[in-house]
Amino acid sequence: MGTVSRRCFLKCGVFGLAIVSGLSQIERLAAFAANPSDSEALNLDNDQRVSATLKGATTGLVFLGAYDQAMVAEFGEEKAAALQTEATQLVTKGHAQKIREETGMEDFDLEAAHSIVSKLVRENMGIVFQTIEKTPTRIMYSVGRCPVYDSSEMLGMDPAAIQVRCGPVAIEYIEALVQELNPDVQVQLHSFRQTADDICVESFGIS
Repeated sequence: MGTVSRRCFLKCGVFGLAIVSGLSQIERLAAFAANPSDSEALNLDNDQRVSATLKGATTGLVFLGAYDQAMVAEFGEEKAAALQTEATQLVTKGHAQKIREETGMEDFDLEAAHSIVSKLVRENMGIVFQTIEKTPTRIMYSVGRCPVYDSSEMLGMDPAAIQVRCGPVAIEYIEALVQELNPDVQVQLHSFRQTADDICVESFGIS
């Protein structure tokens, strides 16, 4: 039973993450790294698709959240989180490989990694990053409306429980993808929102 459930978790977990952060837009997003001066195709500030993507991702994450709860009930929080992390790593390896293939690049500096990842999550999850501060070694940014938070609220979770869920579902995905592109870049959560309309503050940094 444990082996079957583990395989099911990995299969469904990867499938769920692929829907939320899928490969469909990587070709267009990765073009930024190949030609960063050509930002027209990536300028989504006034794109109405962002809100539609946010709504769709929220709906998908409600189902994924219910699945997560079932896995916690079967395996316990520690084991379920470990399996979700394994699924996340499988997804990010595929995403990073696709980005490299499309850009023809192997090395991504701090700004290129941040630009690609921020636009990827905007395209696929409707999450908007806004830069707060930029230095040669750190890019600090706010995170706008989030489908992970919204879907978790729909499941009746409080902010503390939502922050725990956000780890394997969102933050670990971002960090794993960034480090597939550049192992020297670290992702840090500085503050976590307390309401859906609030913001999170995070950063990409090189020590």
